[in-house]
Amino acid sequence: LSIYEQLFSETGNAGVRRSAFFALLPLDPDAGEQRILQVLAGTDDKLKPAAIAAMASVPGRDATEKFAAEMHHLRPEDQALMIERLAVRDDNTARLELAKALSLPEPLVRRAAIATLGRLGDPYFASLLAQTAGSASDPEERRAVEAALVALKGGADTDRRLVAELKNASPKARVPLIAALARRQGSAANQVLLEEMDNSDPAVARAALRALARTGGAKEVSPVLAKIVSLRDAGVRAELCRNLAFDGI
Repeated sequence: LSIYEQLFSETGNAGVRRSAFFALLPLDPDAGEQRILQVLAGTDDKLKPAAIAAMASVPGRDATEKFAAEMHHLRPEDQALMIERLAVRDDNTARLELAKALSLPEPLVRRAAIATLGRLGDPYFASLLAQTAGSASDPEERRAVEAALVALKGGADTDRRLVAELKNASPKARVPLIAALARRQGSAANQVLLEEMDNSDPAVARAALRALARTGGAKEVSPVLAKIVSLRDAGVRAELCRNLAFDGI
């Protein structure tokens, strides 16, 4: 033990310190909890990814709370790593931290939270992800939200929740929600897509049209044609005329 402690405390070699750190964790009476916390709160940025990786070996919700409380000490790239490790812990405290991370100021961290929630696939986060679609700061983030929505488990029940969110969503949020529903449901989403083509926001109407071009079939031709005259935006009408090529025709 003393050799490992000496290597950890006195050497300037990052690789040696990291190896000593991992060797010491199982020897600590608290499974390394305090040692991990000290690194997270400290100034050794090279060792912090190792401490974040080691979080998975410390059991208990109390430990999750302590680790999450150190998030603000970390660089954005390390915050993103911590989000991934919190997901592995998969307790209520970890889930709360993942939800909170969706509104953090750093785009890298938000995208990590979105991607992690997508990998978890828990339909519990359906509403939160749908709301996040409206606050996404750039196209990459909106695409990440869309992918996470598509990955949610729960089948038809989740689809119904997303449709309900769509009805009350802002135009900015509606676009990725429309794309996600089309990818999740295929032709089963066509009625919703037809309704969204009537949206007064051109971006929403265009998103519905593009989704319908992928999922629509012969029975969608008549209602789509009927919308040509009523569509409010000339650009959407022009795109509709260019995209009257649904599967099945």
